Amino acid sequence: APLGLTSPAKWRGVLNGVGYLHQHEPPIVHGDLKPGNVLINDQGWPTICDFGLAQIFLEEGAIGMTTTSEHTGTARYLAPELVSSDHNVPPTKESDMYAVGCLGLEFIYLQKAYSNRINNLRGQIFRDIRAGVPPAIEP
Repeated sequence: APLGLTSPAKWRGVLNGVGYLHQHEPPIVHGDLKPGNVLINDQGWPTICDFGLAQIFLEEGAIGMTTTSEHTGTARYLAPELVSSDHNVPPTKESDMYAVGCLGLEFIYLQKAYSNRINNLRGQIFRDIRAGVPPAIEP
């Protein structure tokens, strides 16, 4: 995890960045929030990057500025509703916030979501999510 984000003020920078995206009308949904998409400057402040999966929600059910027809975010940061559905479900502001929670586990507690999995393969994590297993950390 990037060093220094255990500071509440600096962690708040991540939260403010996501809040900034979501406050737009229409809202911007990042869709792939993960540690690799949070850059840390020389002073230790975070900046959200990599908007390759970002989507703008124009109105209920209409999506613009998308680069993919299906969500391909990083497994350990995907909200259960994105994995559990039998059909394509686009990322939402709520799924971004789930990813922020998983980022918090890593940045604050220095442990990855689903770090309790012996085998962290995408399929294993998806099975855990579908079974309702929370992204546990080691005590």
